[in-house]
Amino acid sequence: MKVKGIMKVKGIMITSVLALLVVFNGSGHTEASTDKFVAKTKEEKAWKEYVDKSVKDKLFDTYEDSTDSFGVNLSDYTYHSIHAIPTEQEGIDQKTVLSLKKAIFKTAMKDIKAGDFQPGIFIKNDGSDAFVTFKEGDTGENHIYWFKPASKGKWELDKSAEKKGKKVEKLKLKKLKEFVKENIDK
Repeated sequence: MKVKGIMKVKGIMITSVLALLVVFNGSGHTEASTDKFVAKTKEEKAWKEYVDKSVKDKLFDTYEDSTDSFGVNLSDYTYHSIHAIPTEQEGIDQKTVLSLKKAIFKTAMKDIKAGDFQPGIFIKNDGSDAFVTFKEGDTGENHIYWFKPASKGKWELDKSAEKKGKKVEKLKLKKLKEFVKENIDK
């Protein structure tokens, strides 16, 4: 029985990695986006921090635009990365989190195309509902998918909507050499 659970988690992890590749396909390539890059020097570590922060800031700009357009109060929700390994969250057990991610992959992920921004999962602090939102990269259109708990710890799609949002430019990152020259070699 444990092997079956481990295989499910591995399957979700593989699916998550593939989804990430699809979502960021065409959004630019930097040394940090390859599996071969491992920050070793202080310059590389500083650059990796810059890249990670820039990506996170851009994603949260898109999440805020999306939730604002749908009138969602984010203070009632906790963000969860779609690619994180399911763990117990704020009183929601691991099995339930895994079930939510499965429901998301069966519904919302089919609408995401290359060039769209990575979706974010937001679970209501009391666990009574959740939503996933993303922004289309080419049009700026916002998407939201609402999920409600169903029987036996499963989640089901309750409703979905699309609204016009701000068009966001693709993230332009400095290459490592350029970053070092501008920020470290001063």
